[in-house]
Amino acid sequence: MIGLLPFFTSVWIIFAMVFLIHMASHVFGIGAFIYVTKLIPEAMRPRFNSLHTLLGSGSFLIGPAIAGLLFMIGTPVTAIYINAMALLISGFITFLLPNIEEGEPSPQHQSSHFSFAVWKSDVHQVIHYYKQHLLVMAICLLFGGLTVVMASSVDSLEAAFSTLVLGLTESEYGVLVSIAGAGILTGSMINTFIVTRVRLATLINVGALGNCLGYLIYAFSDSFLVAAIGFFVLAFFLAFANTGFATWYQKTIPIHLMGRIGGFNGLIESLLTLVVTLLFGVLAEMVPLRSVIVGGVLMMLGLGVALTAFNREAQPNHRTVQFKQR
Repeated sequence: MIGLLPFFTSVWIIFAMVFLIHMASHVFGIGAFIYVTKLIPEAMRPRFNSLHTLLGSGSFLIGPAIAGLLFMIGTPVTAIYINAMALLISGFITFLLPNIEEGEPSPQHQSSHFSFAVWKSDVHQVIHYYKQHLLVMAICLLFGGLTVVMASSVDSLEAAFSTLVLGLTESEYGVLVSIAGAGILTGSMINTFIVTRVRLATLINVGALGNCLGYLIYAFSDSFLVAAIGFFVLAFFLAFANTGFATWYQKTIPIHLMGRIGGFNGLIESLLTLVVTLLFGVLAEMVPLRSVIVGGVLMMLGLGVALTAFNREAQPNHRTVQFKQR
């Protein structure tokens, strides 16, 4: 679908294609996470997740740099074709991965086709599981609300805030994004060395609150230097939060429910992101833009504090996570 984008000139068709691309990306993300959980031994998952974050953060820096180079020697269309070809090669490489489901019994509720009844059954299973594990539900939804919903909503005003309020040029804003990439790369590198020595709850709590601190610095910044510090800090701590949560999720959620819970959480997060982003956009037309950014960041801080409080209710040790019986 990415390779087909240059053939269309209608903005609405391109929007529809991008919509389908993101749908496919979401499906792949859930499936890949479950596959990794089954393939990687439990003792090796923290290190794997930290290295996975490191590679992702590295691509966050290298990808735009390669794209800029391609723009200089070619055209944006050439960059799109090369990107599509790289993804196609990656897709073929996945066929070389072992079949970890061979010989496994089929799930009881598995169906060869999608229907509303199947979707309703999946939702019922997720709700039933969450009712029995309220702490798990709280941590999952709070983490998603912090790192997906609120972060995406605040980031939607990021460019306008940087250029209109801070008075930065487009090139200076581009440097800020690169600094964020350097921050998550640095955090990921440190994370690979400490991930097996630090409790998961500590990784999540420090990462979440540190991410909020970075957003606070950015929201109250009045110069490029302060904004750059905020970008670096928020990205630096995001690496710890993502690795800690991914490992905690793998240890806590039953594998046969991971897809259903991941899809359910993704649906809730997507709907809330749409609503909150729209709300922030409307408020930005009515009140000063900095006030909207500060309000959103304070909401993020509230979610971070709540996440920390619920994590304290859990009783994780160095390698496992157990929960108090309510």
